[in-house]
Amino acid sequence: MPQQNPTITPSYSHYHLIPDMLSSYIPLQLADKILFIGESWLILKTNDEDNDKNFLSINSIDYNEQNHRIQQQLYTLTLSDDFNIFELERIIEHTRIDLSLTLRNLFVDHFHLCNELEQIRGFYLIEHGKLFSLFVNRTSQLLLNIETSTNAIENDINEIFKQCLNDLQLESILTNADKFKFKLNFIHNNNSTQNGTIFMCDRFNKRVQRWYKNDNDGQTIIANIACSGLTIDNKGTFGQVVAGNNSRGPALNQLSYPISLFVDREKSVFVADYYNNRVVKWPVGAHEGIVVASDNKQKDVSNRFSRPVSAAVDQTGTVYVLDSFNHRVMRWFKEDESASVIVGGRGSGNETNQLSYPYHLTFDRHGNLYVADTANHRVQIDSIGKQNTKMSSSIKGMAGCYNLNSRQQMRAVELSLPFIQQAIDVLDLSSLSSTQLLIIADFGSSHGLNSMYAMKAIIEYFKKSKNEQRSFLIVHNDLSTNDWTILFDLLNKDSSYFGLANGRSFYEQCLPSDSLSIGYSSTSIHWLSCKPCNISNHCALLFNTNDEFDKFQQQARLDYSQFLEHRSNELILGGVLILCIHCINDKRLNGLEIAFNLLYKCAKLLSLTEQELFDYTIPVYYRTYSECIDEELFKKFSFKLIKSELSEARINILTRYQQGEVSLDEFAKDRTQFVRSWGEPSLRQALEMNDHRSEKDIEILLDQFWNMYEQEVKEHANQFDTSSPRIYLI
Repeated sequence: MPQQNPTITPSYSHYHLIPDMLSSYIPLQLADKILFIGESWLILKTNDEDNDKNFLSINSIDYNEQNHRIQQQLYTLTLSDDFNIFELERIIEHTRIDLSLTLRNLFVDHFHLCNELEQIRGFYLIEHGKLFSLFVNRTSQLLLNIETSTNAIENDINEIFKQCLNDLQLESILTNADKFKFKLNFIHNNNSTQNGTIFMCDRFNKRVQRWYKNDNDGQTIIANIACSGLTIDNKGTFGQVVAGNNSRGPALNQLSYPISLFVDREKSVFVADYYNNRVVKWPVGAHEGIVVASDNKQKDVSNRFSRPVSAAVDQTGTVYVLDSFNHRVMRWFKEDESASVIVGGRGSGNETNQLSYPYHLTFDRHGNLYVADTANHRVQIDSIGKQNTKMSSSIKGMAGCYNLNSRQQMRAVELSLPFIQQAIDVLDLSSLSSTQLLIIADFGSSHGLNSMYAMKAIIEYFKKSKNEQRSFLIVHNDLSTNDWTILFDLLNKDSSYFGLANGRSFYEQCLPSDSLSIGYSSTSIHWLSCKPCNISNHCALLFNTNDEFDKFQQQARLDYSQFLEHRSNELILGGVLILCIHCINDKRLNGLEIAFNLLYKCAKLLSLTEQELFDYTIPVYYRTYSECIDEELFKKFSFKLIKSELSEARINILTRYQQGEVSLDEFAKDRTQFVRSWGEPSLRQALEMNDHRSEKDIEILLDQFWNMYEQEVKEHANQFDTSSPRIYLI
């Protein structure tokens, strides 16, 4: 019971609830919230009548506005039969904030109540629209005419709810669930398996259901559970307690309203611990969780969590947290003591750089981040990809050694210089104004140094041969999952041109239509957009069956068509496209046969499963001369072939080894670095696909693999070819 005398300091702790008196559908924290709102107005009214400071006469406009605003917000919640959980939380939270600010303005400065107000906890939500509409309508009367008796308050809240249940005849539904097995009330979360089976959190019916593909009804596999989120491991395991101890709290062996979870490859469970404002990792068999992201670790107060609702973890251990009430996605590098904002963080809003009460996040296999931007009724996609790892670390994809040591790639660029000059000679800029920006695009350029060399050559010859003073913009295009770090560093240090990086596949449109003057691609489009099938008894180039060859050939034809179609859309009238394409000679050889043979030999020597060995297929296809010069395809997309020429790019390091200029060890190390740069991603993917190896085990296997490969190069050094064919097209 609060004190009856008209003071301005009745403590929030004087109002208490007895959990046993609450209906099971009225969570304690929601009742706490109702009491807070009611108590706030009680304090306002009591002290307006009896306190000599006469606060409401000073702030009558604020009081009336607050009163009206609350009634309007409560009324808004009753308009829709289908209730949105986050819309409710948003409105009620704003109501609470409004009241808190009013109390602060009236009392805190004078009576030091700030500490009490800061300790007011969050609230839970009721998740059924019609029931909630009735409940809000009737509770709103209680809020504005609240009794000062604790027992009366408790009974009123629960009585209202019971009346609403009776009015909607929901009690019979909830007590006879089998008669309504097709009714799913508020599907809070769902997950699916590879065979199409769907698992659903049917929260209001207190069950988890399994729906097989094409079935008309589901099976209840877990009953009497208020499920908030679920996920499935690769074993299909369910029904075990893997985190928490069945009691709510902030201890390491406890959780407080865990709203979502994430399971990594090692079966560790990461939990978004909603009311504890933290993300906790529970390794397999652990009796306590490990806090991997929390307010307590944040040095910067502005970076503290406010209701984390979803979390995900990448292979490096970096944690991504959806900080819902701060409207942002936070990134927490492993072992770091602070987080950084990567999406949102600009307040609630509907701009493209804003979120509003987001609810869920996930990544696809390309590293794109998907955010359920709930209050904006949309899904946002951010192509942050593997750039989310620290710039000082190695990003999985095209390895850093490729950036610095690909002499073969550089040789291809050097051989293309005469074609670059001829292309610029036929370039027609009459469709551009004299002041219009000249855009040059490099397709397949994340490796950096060699691409910049080609771009500089284009700019230099253009300035020398054309009597025009134009500004240039270079756009480097490649997959976001590749290693861009060297290119970023070079662009930062080299101010010879303005350069941008575009993390898109060159098999899709990368630039606006009719904007590109010069397109360039060197030794990139032999990489396919996807792996059409696995190759049996090899990893690339040498096909075991005609069916395997046909699938790779068809994919290569489709990719080539898409590449030319998108470049045709991007190029201005009179623009030029310069291509250098890896190809094969009449004997279907391209100089890399020994490299692929050694790759597969080492893979067989490694302790791989049969499936992993089968999955180790590198998605490359080397076209014939006639496949590269497809006149019908050129005509289809309005290209005119100016020149084509077959050339042999010599492998200088092999020539130098044969001439005794470099040692066998140096040659083997160079070749291994070069092959590892493009050969490792496919092997890593094969090791990760079957999901039974830890990241540490995979790294050990990869190191063993490349040590073996280097030794094999030494033993077969004399079998390497000194040249590799490629074709140049304008």
